[in-house]
Amino acid sequence: MKGVSLGGLYDTCASGGGDIRLMKDTCVTLNPYVLGRYLPRAPLGSQGWIMSINNMEDLLGGHSWVGISSLIGGVWHILYMVR
Repeated sequence: MKGVSLGGLYDTCASGGGDIRLMKDTCVTLNPYVLGRYLPRAPLGSQGWIMSINNMEDLLGGHSWVGISSLIGGVWHILYMVR
């Protein structure tokens, strides 16, 4: 993951107008329960939009889950749908 080992990610919400942040691999959230709490938000309510993430570690963990599921889905389509 680029945010952990390849130079970090640019955080626009960091104090001082933005900065490059290198996340620790132990701080990246991969727990599906924690990441799933961001999904059931009211889109027109006072909680913000459908998904609102409040830290970069959760954002990086969510992108990891999406990437892994995309890879698994791609392998499944190649193996079982090409027949």
